Amino acid sequence: MERNNIIVREYLETLKEDGELDRLLPLLLISRGWKIVRTPREAKGQKQFGKDIVAYGVDLDGVKKAFYIEVKGHSDKDITEQSLIKPDGLYQSLLSATVVDFKDYGIPALENLPIKVIFVHNGALKPSAEHEYNGIITKLFGDGKKQFERWSIHELTDLFSAYLFGEYLLTDDQHLQLFKKTLALIDQPEYDLRDYKMLIDKLLTGDLKPGQRQFYKLFSTLNLVCVILWDNARQVNNLLHALDGVAYTVLKAWGWILRQQLVRKKPVIGIFKSLLIIQRDLLETYITKTLPVARQKDGLFAERGGPFEEVGYPLRSMDYLGWLIYYYQLQQAGPDFNYELEAQQMYGLQHFQKGVIRAVIDNNIGCKTPLLDRHSRPIVLVTLFFMNSKELTAHEANWLRGYIIDIYNRIGLIHSFRGRRPEFSDNITALLEYVGTGERPSDYNDKGSMLLQVLLEFLVIFNDEPSYNTCRSDMQGIDLQTAYPNWTMPDEVEIGLFEGNISELTAVDSSIALPEQFFDFKKMLEAKPNNPISYKTDGAGLAFLRSLSYIYFHNDIPPDEWRKFIAAPPHYFGVDKSVISNEHLTVT
Repeated sequence: MERNNIIVREYLETLKEDGELDRLLPLLLISRGWKIVRTPREAKGQKQFGKDIVAYGVDLDGVKKAFYIEVKGHSDKDITEQSLIKPDGLYQSLLSATVVDFKDYGIPALENLPIKVIFVHNGALKPSAEHEYNGIITKLFGDGKKQFERWSIHELTDLFSAYLFGEYLLTDDQHLQLFKKTLALIDQPEYDLRDYKMLIDKLLTGDLKPGQRQFYKLFSTLNLVCVILWDNARQVNNLLHALDGVAYTVLKAWGWILRQQLVRKKPVIGIFKSLLIIQRDLLETYITKTLPVARQKDGLFAERGGPFEEVGYPLRSMDYLGWLIYYYQLQQAGPDFNYELEAQQMYGLQHFQKGVIRAVIDNNIGCKTPLLDRHSRPIVLVTLFFMNSKELTAHEANWLRGYIIDIYNRIGLIHSFRGRRPEFSDNITALLEYVGTGERPSDYNDKGSMLLQVLLEFLVIFNDEPSYNTCRSDMQGIDLQTAYPNWTMPDEVEIGLFEGNISELTAVDSSIALPEQFFDFKKMLEAKPNNPISYKTDGAGLAFLRSLSYIYFHNDIPPDEWRKFIAAPPHYFGVDKSVISNEHLTVT
């Protein structure tokens, strides 16, 4: 355990106060059974009066108390003569905490509780400041009206080791080695996080029941490794590693909950949402950092990429679209993922989000250039995002139709000049070889396509017969396909969605023949089997997790998600086809 404490201590000592230590600390408090009332993120921009975090719960003496927690880190992590008396220093913060009480009349549990002020810092009390520090504490808390406690790096190390790391992450040598290797290699752009993912898989083994201490510690550990991964990725300026690792953790943890049949347990959902909060905050950091550039003309193009950008730009753009859509779905779920936004708020939010998505797509041709057949996933997610919105204007519907036609045009243009369509088997190596040499590798497969079939079906939703007729003539020799989940095994399908790719649990309708008449194609689609699975994930209010599975594990999106609009497309009858001329449709 001594070795483990050293590792924990070394990590904690590196944390700054803002956005690091104060983001990690609530996880520790929750693991102790305390209820968080306010965090620094929620109070950002407001005067906090010595209360970075407000919580309540049972203290070690068995008494229920309210806790005012002041956090200092980075340059203020040590208590020195200077840090005691400087503006917004320790004395001023503790004085504010003793003078101004926290009030929230919506939380009756806080009323009349004894108050303890806790000063948290990931440093030490310097001997030169000890006498003055003791005098300040005696002056402020000597009357006994409020209790006081200090958590230095020593106490923090013990607390994190006992409540978070202890029984899962660092006591097993293999777990320790996997975690250390992850952190050692995270600065390598090509690193695939295999050690981190192996660690998560090993942590999520065995059966645990809600209420067991090990259960809560397991999820606290998952939260903690996600935060540490994020922090280390930030230090090497590569948040993509953090996005990858946290998404894997969220998916695997939810799959574990489904497999353990805990999805109806409200406390379990509440604990799981702490992972979602970390992921949402990470995505917010990533999107906030990248979106101003992504909205510029070819903002997702990497000038230093050289010849690779013929592949890299579209791949990067499609990945970015997937993350953006998923982040916006998390936003729509509300702060607590309870979909508590009022109708007018949702209208305004969706209007803003759709405007951003359009700007990113219109400014980056890579968003309209699918090089792999699996790029149908972000394209479908974008389309469904608009179709499922509370209101779809005629202008937005016209844009959406133009987006689909532009994708057809890009596929046709590349086929005309390069002789290839999107690679069907997700063989990026073959794609790179084809682009690099100009010669078709023997294992490059573009004979089949689910993407083209999906795009044709979207034309039916838009009631766009002329475009269908043009595209149909260019589909000769292509094995058009659609994947359906195995409806006879709904539980296995749903659990599988969150554990990896479920191609073995899908049935593929292949060699789809396109009728000559547009109306016959529509009737054919309406007659296709439609037996949608009733997902427990959706019932728990977390349907957006399926989107994460589609973009991360590249699982096929069930066709009922968009075919429901074929029979009832009220928003799309208003599409003004004169806005987008079919003369520009050039798919070959």
